Amino acid sequence: MVSHDPRRAAQYVRMSTEHQRYSIEGQTVANAAYALEQGYAIVHTYRDAGLSGLTLKGRKGLNQLLTDVLSGSAGVEVVLVYDVSRWGRFQDPDEAGHYEFLCRQAGVRIEYTAEAFANDDSMATTLVKHMKRAMAAEYSRELSDKVSRAKAGLGRQGYWCGGPCAYGFRRCMVGSDGESGRVMQAGERKALQGYRTTLVLGPEEEVATVRRIFKEFVVHGLSIASIVRGLNAEGVLATRCLPWSRCRVSRLLNDEQYAGTRVLGRHSSYLKKVRREVSSVWTRVPGACPAIVSRGLFETARLNLRRFKDVTNDMLLEQLRRLLVAKGRLNQRLVNEDPDTCNATVFQRRFGGLVPAFELIGYQPSYQQLASRATRLRQTSPPWTGLRLLATDDAMMDGLRDLLARHGRLTAHMIDIDPTLPSSTAYRHRFGSLERVYQALGYQPSAVQMGRFRALSSPLPTVVEGAPLAAWTDVQSGAVTRDPQRDG
Repeated sequence: MVSHDPRRAAQYVRMSTEHQRYSIEGQTVANAAYALEQGYAIVHTYRDAGLSGLTLKGRKGLNQLLTDVLSGSAGVEVVLVYDVSRWGRFQDPDEAGHYEFLCRQAGVRIEYTAEAFANDDSMATTLVKHMKRAMAAEYSRELSDKVSRAKAGLGRQGYWCGGPCAYGFRRCMVGSDGESGRVMQAGERKALQGYRTTLVLGPEEEVATVRRIFKEFVVHGLSIASIVRGLNAEGVLATRCLPWSRCRVSRLLNDEQYAGTRVLGRHSSYLKKVRREVSSVWTRVPGACPAIVSRGLFETARLNLRRFKDVTNDMLLEQLRRLLVAKGRLNQRLVNEDPDTCNATVFQRRFGGLVPAFELIGYQPSYQQLASRATRLRQTSPPWTGLRLLATDDAMMDGLRDLLARHGRLTAHMIDIDPTLPSSTAYRHRFGSLERVYQALGYQPSAVQMGRFRALSSPLPTVVEGAPLAAWTDVQSGAVTRDPQRDG
């Protein structure tokens, strides 16, 4: 008698929050029943517990599943998923279909065990799946909008709506009858239904430190740098047991919570995207937290802070020169932590960033600093927004001609750190290689560059069917992967 081994299958299970602690067990039971009915043997489980399905980022289970499938190491012919929403609530339905297509192209099908439609490639199934993906995305959008409105309403009533509280305060549970409950420490969460959270005064030493900072700044006329040196010399620690810095003291002096007023709406969060709002839409809630200092003392401190904004550009550059002599190098962390130097935000507003300020004092930024700045500029300035290049071929070549005229030579590194140009990888994708670009410009590459060009032009090994896809890192990161073999 011939025995037939069951077909090998994997399953992917996901729950969005820790409160859905029974969700994964329910998905597993449904998948097991479906596997038994269809003759599958579940040999591996990929799990994402307490993770949102909005994006691929952070979902280690799904990332590992796709990696194993595309590399051919999964050893299964089907992946069982409870329903379309468990695969993901991607805001672009095509993204969910894209990941499913990658698996199907690698010879592994995705089957939904709790959906009513058949797991085939018919037109009806395709239409229903696309509609389900759109419905899953819309559910997240509606839920995010409801949560935002609910948090705003609770905030206007004086309740605390999440996140760490400021130095000198603690979170406290409050019952429906208004009776205060347990004071929560850092890292603790409210676990009782029907309770809200308000702010109360923190430890006496923290409250005394806040009052001391305001008094020294307003009454004694000490500078922020002097206050920082005094606190650190005495071993007084800030939030999370960190030393005091100029930035931390400035934020404390400018925080209206210490005068008993909470400011809502500074930032808005929608579908995990946070943006800063203009001051005209902010909402102030007096009495939302206990006041540590008087309103008059706070307003005087805010008025005194404005005179520190009169620091000239020459004074800022002199601060960098002094810090460079003391530390021997410069970076954002050193700038923010030094009590005698304005924080990096000031240099961003005055000079467009730390890198331009470093260059003005004759300090050569590191490659990482230059590349990081170029990346940020490409993300925020046209025409390098998104994956699609809007510039024409002539515009890209004219940009290289300008770069060549300024420096007298061209390299991939120089192209990458220039914020006005797309990356060297973009030039390769547009024109085939940098060697062709240099030839079109009439530029003669160096011997080292020519050696790299020749190495890249050598015959490539034959691609074996089923081999790992080298471009999979593009799918995971959502960006073009840097070529490990730099060609000039």
